[in-house]
Amino acid sequence: MNPTFTKFHQNRLEWAFQAKKEFIDHFVRLDVEISESTYSKELLISVYGPTQVGKTTVILYLLGIKQDKLEQLSTWLRGRRKLGESSTVTVMRYERSQDEYFHLRLPNHYERVGLTGEQLEAELHSLRFNVEQEGAYSVEPVTVEIPFYFFEERDVHINIVDLPGIESAELKEVEHVKQCIKHWLPLSEVCLLVDDATQLTAFTQYTLKGIKNWYEQLSNFRVIPTRALSLDNIRRKIQNGLIVSADDLIADYAKVLNRVLKMDLDLSKTIYPIDLGNSWNVIREKEPFLYEKMKYIIAEILENLQEDLENVEVNELSFNRLMGLYKEAEEASKQELEQQQDKIDKYKKFIERQTFMFEQEQEADVQQYEHIRKELDLYQDFMNRIRFQDVNPDAIMHRIHQNIRYTDSDRKASAINEAASKLQLGLEKELDAKLRAIKQEASILKISGTHQLELPYLYPIPKVEKMFDAFRFEKTYKKAFYETTDYAFDWVNVMYQNFNHLISPSIIK
Repeated sequence: MNPTFTKFHQNRLEWAFQAKKEFIDHFVRLDVEISESTYSKELLISVYGPTQVGKTTVILYLLGIKQDKLEQLSTWLRGRRKLGESSTVTVMRYERSQDEYFHLRLPNHYERVGLTGEQLEAELHSLRFNVEQEGAYSVEPVTVEIPFYFFEERDVHINIVDLPGIESAELKEVEHVKQCIKHWLPLSEVCLLVDDATQLTAFTQYTLKGIKNWYEQLSNFRVIPTRALSLDNIRRKIQNGLIVSADDLIADYAKVLNRVLKMDLDLSKTIYPIDLGNSWNVIREKEPFLYEKMKYIIAEILENLQEDLENVEVNELSFNRLMGLYKEAEEASKQELEQQQDKIDKYKKFIERQTFMFEQEQEADVQQYEHIRKELDLYQDFMNRIRFQDVNPDAIMHRIHQNIRYTDSDRKASAINEAASKLQLGLEKELDAKLRAIKQEASILKISGTHQLELPYLYPIPKVEKMFDAFRFEKTYKKAFYETTDYAFDWVNVMYQNFNHLISPSIIK
């Protein structure tokens, strides 16, 4: 074949890789902080899952660690953490050492070489403490080189990063764990989702961007249920001869996962139910019948997983992942726009509601104003029609002289007293009648303060006391007459003052 054509064919995708690099370098919509100073086509595999599901054991197996070394090595890598506590606090990478010692490299260029397993365990314990104290720790991986004699003879060409699990992170670690995942998920072409087979629904409940819709990018994800032989229904099917091959076990788990997802996906190349490490050792020791039936099947699934990861087409996966990121960015942008539009719609409705309420209140205020204005007009008209009694001395004396007259013909005390009584009774009736009329009209107009309008009691005008009714002398008659008119003046004046006070605006409101 023409060497020029061969070279052209080999480099046909260089433009696409350069485009991918530029896209990821400027990829901020997903809130992913990515920096690829040195870009490589080497397949990168990330592993995600909670603690205590055998995640690290899966990684170590895929890297070629011997079966009899898995348990002890896993213990050291836990960094003195108890079972049930999260062990992976930051991104970890495991490599093959060229000698018989462990070596530890941290992102801050700190290195510890020539370590025993116990010394490595102590260093990892300190590492967790530093991450918890510092809060902001590098997202670059901590590299652990494992002595060469821990590995099988087979060559392994897999680059794996072990991601800490958010679900199992402690409170102080959560933010750092989020940053690690945001950084590495978009960079990895394949992500292994590892969880306990008894928690199969967990594979459908991810909330992290880049993982939650894994079933839409099956080529970029592998689902690994561990302790796959622990389920009772699986054991019954094995005993009844319904599961006799790797394909049968995979098909059974695929069927259950599809049912949980409410989908009908081809998961035959995605799901790898396995048993490994401590749980597998327990089966081998305590359930030899089950172990003998399934050892070749489990081995086949593990070999298939190993072969799958070592032979994936990195170019195809890389661009599948890129398209997934682009789709997720597009969806995130769409959701953000929808959320903003939703906020705008809510604000519009709020403004419309407030405007409507304001207009209603304004209309109510106008109506109330008109009502009050009408009431005030009625009140003012009512008050304008009320006539106060004239307290001018001349007017009062004129009223008195209309009733008590000076006479030359009938000079009697009884005549003066009768005239004074007539004045008194007449004026009381007149004022009472006026008050009744005022109260009646006020009641019709619903003006308050008139229901208690009553003239206070006044002592009568003093009578002329005399043994003999007739006056013999004009002088004594004149004295009695003017004394009575003086008393009458005071009495009428007080009556007028009381009346005027009762019908004043301070009383009628």
